[in-house]
Amino acid sequence: LERNIESDEAFANNKIEQKNPVESLLFIGYALKTLYLTIVIVNISYIVGMIFYVLVELVQDFYHDVDYYALDDPGSYEPENFISYNSLFDKSPNEITIIVTYYMFTSLSTVGFGDYNPRSDFERIFIAFVLLFGVAIFSFILGEIRFMVETFGLDKEFEDREKLE
Repeated sequence: LERNIESDEAFANNKIEQKNPVESLLFIGYALKTLYLTIVIVNISYIVGMIFYVLVELVQDFYHDVDYYALDDPGSYEPENFISYNSLFDKSPNEITIIVTYYMFTSLSTVGFGDYNPRSDFERIFIAFVLLFGVAIFSFILGEIRFMVETFGLDKEFEDREKLE
């Protein structure tokens, strides 16, 4: 932009042409940053969800020493945990992954629709830490989005935009 301004006097005096490439680059950069933040949120939800699922299975096996996958009728044994309460032993690994990622996303964002919830004390303690972690993560992400909106000038009134040029 500086080279174009120095070499072309008409371009240097035309504010519209100077502004468009910069605004376009800022918009593309912020769109990519938003996509990046979205991917980070989904990945964190996936990782924390898988950790949660494995820990629930380990606690189940440790305390009850029952392999409900091997039972003829898993419904006859109903331990009170996330996996059995939501009948995840009947689901495929892909379905389990989607359910647990969804559950962690709603927990991390502190929305918590209530369709999935912790059942045991261990799960409640784990989810309490997930909620605290989620508040920190989403506060950071919303701060970044707020910074992008303020930098791009989308939060200014229409009359103020002319002053920014």
